[in-house]
Amino acid sequence: MEDHLDASKNDLSVSLGEGASRPKGSKKEEKAKQEVKTKVERALAKLHDRDTVNNALSEVIAMAENLTPEQGTILLGAMCKFEDQKNGFARSNVAKLFPMVAQANYSLLQSFTPAKVASSLVKRLKDSDSSVMNTVAESLGELARMVCDKSPAPEPAPPSDAPDEKLDVSALEGGGKSEGPLGAFLKPIFAGMESGDNAMHPGCALALAHVIYNASAKAETHCDKLAKRIGQALDRTQFAGKSNLLIAVANLVEVCPAAVVQHLPSLIPRLAAAAGGSDWNARKSSMEAIETVCTRLAPDVLAGFKATMSEAAEKCRYDKMKPARDAASLTLTAIAKLPAAPTEPP
Repeated sequence: MEDHLDASKNDLSVSLGEGASRPKGSKKEEKAKQEVKTKVERALAKLHDRDTVNNALSEVIAMAENLTPEQGTILLGAMCKFEDQKNGFARSNVAKLFPMVAQANYSLLQSFTPAKVASSLVKRLKDSDSSVMNTVAESLGELARMVCDKSPAPEPAPPSDAPDEKLDVSALEGGGKSEGPLGAFLKPIFAGMESGDNAMHPGCALALAHVIYNASAKAETHCDKLAKRIGQALDRTQFAGKSNLLIAVANLVEVCPAAVVQHLPSLIPRLAAAAGGSDWNARKSSMEAIETVCTRLAPDVLAGFKATMSEAAEKCRYDKMKPARDAASLTLTAIAKLPAAPTEPP
């Protein structure tokens, strides 16, 4: 019986790892991870001070260049968790770091996944500090450009003649044949635009504008869905980011001129409606969007919209805000160059 108990104890000791040797590389790997974590924390702490921020950025970039994807998870994870409620300067700089790290070592972004980074950044778009919001939106655009540049172009989705049905954002995870590389960015941005939190709307709309512009021709795959989703947001009276969303319209026209033509019957009236709104930023943005339409698209496809666009621009010709007046002046000049609308035969 005693022999049996002794044998059982020995078996239990082995099962608990007593006396078993650790893998040779495990201690070394843990030490390396801890060193990376310590270096990351020290570098990020320097983002708070204007005297040390340049050193912090340089240290993080130099570190990123030599990290393995597994070690990169420590860096990007710490950046995603970084918060400083009292220091907008630091929050802005950590947002700026994401595309810098991806540029230094793209494999780190691939390993951590663009979707995780995009979701983390989108949460910061509600920042009350406009400089932070702007930096986050710019960083999302730069990351979208990198991801698009590294990804093969997917086949464009066939155009839809259906009404502006709600886009299923769950299908925009990224990586599918039709979703393409932008899915990782569009899903969280659209979710923020549709949320009941009005503080999310301006930043998400601005981020969408940056993503569309930086995606360039790759945005054409999503043009049909983007035009419909943007139109739906512009129709919502509670949507708080219309001026920035109108910038997204201008960018969509800029990068997808051929694909956006079929959506002019729904987009032009919405641009015209914004020209008569109470928000002067939206009035200015509507003028800029209409000017982009006039200068980027073929004149023959715009003849039927000339009267609507001209009427909208006239509303802003004598706007009390000079930026809106100046934008209206440029828009009226562009409209004047368009051919007259065809007349009906008697």
